[in-house]
Amino acid sequence: GGVVGLSGGGPGLANEGKVSGFEVLLESGRVVSANNISQALMEEFTSAVLTQELNGDTQAYIGWACQIKYMEETPDGSLRHPSFDKWRGTEEDPTVKM
Repeated sequence: GGVVGLSGGGPGLANEGKVSGFEVLLESGRVVSANNISQALMEEFTSAVLTQELNGDTQAYIGWACQIKYMEETPDGSLRHPSFDKWRGTEEDPTVKM
């Protein structure tokens, strides 16, 4: 799928102000919240987003191709427990899926 938004901890939550996952548009047309990333990845993604925002780019990771993992697909096509797995884009263009 492709990233269409960032997920983060809101005020008062454990991961307040950090990127804790991504909103991902799947090939099926559904958007899922792919979270459940490690603290190390949270720090890396949050740092990258803050750096890009300081440089005037508010679209950090938007459009990047990624792979998600999940427990199962339900009969209606939704995914149970989706989580971020890895980036699927090329080094030259992270929006192009390998």
